[in-house]
Amino acid sequence: MSKRATIILLSVLGVLVVAAIAVTTVVLVIHQNHKNDVAAADRVAADYLQEVATFREDQATSIGEELSDYESALEAIGEAKDAVPSIGDAPEYGRENSGDYAAAAKVEADIAGDLDALESLAQEGMDAVEFQDAVEVALDRGTPSELLGTGPFSSGQPVRDGTIPAMQGVKDTFEAVEVPEGYEETAELTSAALQHVLDNLNQMAASLDGGESYYFEFAEQYNAAETALDEVESAQSDALVAAVEAFGAGDDLPDSSDPGDRRSEDPDEIES
Repeated sequence: MSKRATIILLSVLGVLVVAAIAVTTVVLVIHQNHKNDVAAADRVAADYLQEVATFREDQATSIGEELSDYESALEAIGEAKDAVPSIGDAPEYGRENSGDYAAAAKVEADIAGDLDALESLAQEGMDAVEFQDAVEVALDRGTPSELLGTGPFSSGQPVRDGTIPAMQGVKDTFEAVEVPEGYEETAELTSAALQHVLDNLNQMAASLDGGESYYFEFAEQYNAAETALDEVESAQSDALVAAVEAFGAGDDLPDSSDPGDRRSEDPDEIES
């Protein structure tokens, strides 16, 4: 090989080496940039998870303060839904290749789902309020005596003409109210308790026709209906409370809780 050819060959090899070094440098720079992008996305994810934790705690406190009233609770939950934080932006490569960022990006949907669940629980409670009120009105312990009056009765006709139709009206008004899911037993027991009073009023009228007084109690029937109401109502309320607490802690929301109990001190017997 001539000296000229050797020089040309060495020159070409030199250029190739320089090009190889340049390519390697570019690759290394790109690789480092990708690492930086992933690290940036990881930081964004970590910041977002901290923001979410604070958001959950703050909103659980705000919602928890309104749980004594379902309407207010629904408003608080609605405000929380409007304030759900979104994950911050990150370099495209980081967004696409950071496992932490991908996991954090799903958290926003998890928060929305949890708030939807809270809203459903609060709405169920709200939907049951009318029925709960109707039960309490129907089972007013003073109603049978008030409708009967003080007497004396020379026959059962006043009971047939006034008390029984009025008591039937109480039962009809109650049974016209829509029964929410889960309150079926309460509805049945309430109707049965009112029918118990009606049946005994009819017997009272018959006894008065014969010149005899008549006495009956309805505590057992009313208590059974009230207990059924209290158990469902308390379980519904407790389920919402537990769900709000779980939301604040970032835990899975529970489905139900233990029922409570309530008692009435109203009179529960009647005599003619």
